[in-house]
Amino acid sequence: MINQSKKIGNCLFYSPITLENDKYQLFNRINGKHFKVGKAVINFLEGYYSSKKDSTTLSEEQKYVIHRLTNLGILTFNAPSNSLFKKMIYDYCPVNLNFSFQSLKKINFIWNIIVLITFLTSIVLLSLNFNHVQKNFIFPNIHNIFLYLIFGYLINFLGTILHEGSHFLSALVNKVYVPRIGLMIYYFSFAGFVDITGVRFTNNNVLAKVSLSGSKANIFLGSLGIVLLIIINAKSYFLSVLIIISVLTLLSNMNIFLKLDGYYALESLLDETFIREKSISLIGHLSKNNLQDFKTVTLTIMGILSVITVLCTFLLLFSVILNSFGITI
Repeated sequence: MINQSKKIGNCLFYSPITLENDKYQLFNRINGKHFKVGKAVINFLEGYYSSKKDSTTLSEEQKYVIHRLTNLGILTFNAPSNSLFKKMIYDYCPVNLNFSFQSLKKINFIWNIIVLITFLTSIVLLSLNFNHVQKNFIFPNIHNIFLYLIFGYLINFLGTILHEGSHFLSALVNKVYVPRIGLMIYYFSFAGFVDITGVRFTNNNVLAKVSLSGSKANIFLGSLGIVLLIIINAKSYFLSVLIIISVLTLLSNMNIFLKLDGYYALESLLDETFIREKSISLIGHLSKNNLQDFKTVTLTIMGILSVITVLCTFLLLFSVILNSFGITI
């Protein structure tokens, strides 16, 4: 079996596979934070939770250690509450996964082949039947906006499962520790999550692979929508929405100026962290001295483009909504 979490108490999990320098990856389920800790910390936490001592029976040294671990966020005693805009539906920390590494590699290989064949088939059919697609594709307007929203909601749910599942599969194949998976309602929409923070403790090549793997699901769904629309050769609301949702999700996830999959892949390729924060902070501190450094100039340009991209994204979304109701701007 792979990815075997070991549980400490009710909220702490760690991977038995050590990282470099014999460190362990520790995960706190309550605050969602990850830590690299030594064996001494693991031993202390296991002893602390197994003994179930109260504060009156702890030594001064133990109290100090608990105080330090609490300040670091490793020990957390207050669980976060759900809000109106964030409601957990399914939250699971896989302690044991009954999959062998070889079987996962086969599944991942088959999934990659399916995505590739579907994508290439859609390209060929689209080049030969573009007029049919254009004729049968239904754009959103004021008359079908509610039908679009209903189909969009269902397709978003399907796309979320496949997208996060693809991340999950890629992480396991690349031996990345995944301590948590789940599904939630986020701002009245389905949102899946697979905690692949552990990829930060691996090399940049693995980080890029795992970060970009979710987009394969959107490529597959969009390509499948195009193929089916050509095969049935008839107008279809569902397939039209499937294509739009898949393309928009793919573009947004691959946008390097938004903190999504493409952004994290860029960080891995440049071997740089917090690119967005660094680039935006430089905008307000421009000087001739700063601009003499190539790296600073590059980050400054990225910061400016990042702000412009976010503004244009909101304006485009606002424009699409208005046009759907027959309002032109």
